[in-house]
Amino acid sequence: MELKIDFDAQTLLAAAEKAPKETAQEVRRALLESCRVVQRTARRQHSFKSRTGALERAIEYRVERMSLEGVIWIRPDVAPYGGYVHNGTGIFAGHSPWKVTPTKKKMLRWSKDGKFFFSKGHEIQGQPADEFLYSSAEKNRQKINDIFARHMDEAMRAADLK
Repeated sequence: MELKIDFDAQTLLAAAEKAPKETAQEVRRALLESCRVVQRTARRQHSFKSRTGALERAIEYRVERMSLEGVIWIRPDVAPYGGYVHNGTGIFAGHSPWKVTPTKKKMLRWSKDGKFFFSKGHEIQGQPADEFLYSSAEKNRQKINDIFARHMDEAMRAADLK
């Protein structure tokens, strides 16, 4: 998923030519602030049932200094299952369903609402995706554009263009 930012590229290029360090610094600040907004929203607003809070804590971000690129990801060392929650599994992730059969007994047994159920096999469809990172970025699209506009104005002031 890409998030498009609206700004005046000509003015930004002029600011970058006149004050490259200050302009790059303002772009980094805008990226950091934008990533932080997306991270906070993703941690608060999601559809999955949180049991330990590990997946929320696993949402991290960084800004690449050289490429001036903001990256938001799920740390696999904190929540190794995060990618499966975000992207889905089974038929929801483009794979086929899989069959579960008993290995040591003749039938599978499970309970639901106090009742026992039995089966010789069961087909698992998978788990639907909860793309909370993408939806968080989409929810904050206008806020991110405002953040970039504010920081680009600051870059232009630093370059004496405003």
